[in-house]
Amino acid sequence: RAHARVAARVAAHVSPPATMAAPGEAAFFANAKRITNGGTNAEAYWSFDNTRLTFQAIRAPYNTTHPCDLIYTMNAADGSDVTLRSGARGRTTCSYWYPDGASLLFSSTMSDAPAWCPPAPDQRFGYTWPLYKHMDVYRTRVDAHPPHFERL
Repeated sequence: RAHARVAARVAAHVSPPATMAAPGEAAFFANAKRITNGGTNAEAYWSFDNTRLTFQAIRAPYNTTHPCDLIYTMNAADGSDVTLRSGARGRTTCSYWYPDGASLLFSSTMSDAPAWCPPAPDQRFGYTWPLYKHMDVYRTRVDAHPPHFERL
C-alpha cells in the first residue's frame, strides 16, 4: 500500500515516456503534470502534509554566479511560491522536511569560507556525488526572515 501511495504522489509530478512505464504503472502517470520550469532541478521530497516540496536545483538568478545546487521549496500542487531556503552559499544536497513543516534539514558546504562552490565531480565514469571535507548538516526554519542556519 505504501508503494502505491508513493507512486501516486510521484505520478502527479513526473511523466515518463510510455515505454518507461512498467506493466500496470500507466494508470499512475495518467494525470502527470510538470511543475518546474527552468534550471536544473533534482531530488524533491514531500512535506508531511503533502502540500509542499523541498528540492535542490541550479536556477536563475544564482546559476550564473553560483553554479551549485541550492535548496528551494515550492507548492506541490502547482509549483508556485518557489523560495530559496539555503542561501546562495556553498553546495547543498538532499533537504528534508521536519514533521511539523516549519523546518528543513539539509547538508551544505556553506561554512567553508568564503562559501565557495566546490568543483563538480568528474562524471565520465557515471553518476558520482562527492564527499566534501566541509559538508555540514543544517536546520533552517522556513518562516525565518532573514534565514537563519543552525549547524547540527
